[in-house]
Amino acid sequence: MSPRRVLVADEDDDARERVITAFLEDGHDVVGLRNGAELLECLDIIARDSLRTPDLIAMGAGTPRRSALQLLETLRSDGWTMPVVLLTWSGSSNVRTRVEMASPAAMITKPFDVAELRRATLDALAMAESSREPRRPVTHVTVG
Repeated sequence: MSPRRVLVADEDDDARERVITAFLEDGHDVVGLRNGAELLECLDIIARDSLRTPDLIAMGAGTPRRSALQLLETLRSDGWTMPVVLLTWSGSSNVRTRVEMASPAAMITKPFDVAELRRATLDALAMAESSREPRRPVTHVTVG
């Protein structure tokens, strides 16, 4: 797989560094952000300056006024469609239901295994790539 641009936002320094290290080892271009506010600021700059859109966001951070889940909902409502891998401490069914409604590519419960992160990332990028491929026109065949 070719190198991808990945934004990693997490208030947990250790988790952020583990994710950044894994993505760098896999050859991706990575921008590390300390929280959701920095993520929103980064995306504002990307949109304003017409910079290359990230291929993936891995986030476990919210802002002082929003949880990571609310931040994901904001990203979706603002039109950001790239896959998001949500890193969370809570795997409760209530959280999972709300997460599914916000359409993340994956939800990984902390503490996480780096292999699990890599699998989720590869799956998310593959799904995003397949949805970008141009559709072939349907060929209609008339028999008779």
